[in-house]
Amino acid sequence: MIPLLLLAIMGGCGQGVINIYASGLDLESIIPRLSRTQTTLITSGIAIVIMYLGVVATNAIASITAMTVVLNAVAGPWVVINGIGFLVARRGRYDAQALQRYGLGVRGGRYWFFHGWNLRAVVPLIAGSIAGFLTVQNDLYPAPLANIAGGLDVSLPLSILVGGGLYLLALRVWPETGIDDGVPGLPD
Repeated sequence: MIPLLLLAIMGGCGQGVINIYASGLDLESIIPRLSRTQTTLITSGIAIVIMYLGVVATNAIASITAMTVVLNAVAGPWVVINGIGFLVARRGRYDAQALQRYGLGVRGGRYWFFHGWNLRAVVPLIAGSIAGFLTVQNDLYPAPLANIAGGLDVSLPLSILVGGGLYLLALRVWPETGIDDGVPGLPD
């Protein structure tokens, strides 16, 4: 355990030094008459005060942890749906030129779907996110179905299963054709 703790602390030190130095450079560009050492000390002092206020005075870590759990209800199914879209719907390949059409100001094409929305993916994403939001278990946001698993937070696995499962079902029922893949019978 001790070597792992040392590795964690030392690994964070390098990143911390880079961030402190960068913030000192930023402040030096705003107040050029101060030296780099002075601006770095000022930004370090401000960071210590903010850390104290955030961690000790307001218990921000609990809030951040709780919010991360809530955000996972959306991020989980989004990642799974993107993975399934790449591996299953597109068989591991994207058409690079078709991906750039919108950036070039051109509408339509292989990935335009219905008015620019892939309803096969959006509807399962929303359903998976709702399932996750309904089962989140934390101190800030007690969801209506939070105790469905006896106090265990099942929001991430449930949102992934619902979103990914519905997307696979949508692809089976309504396969992508690869060209202007809109809703049949509805104008784009």
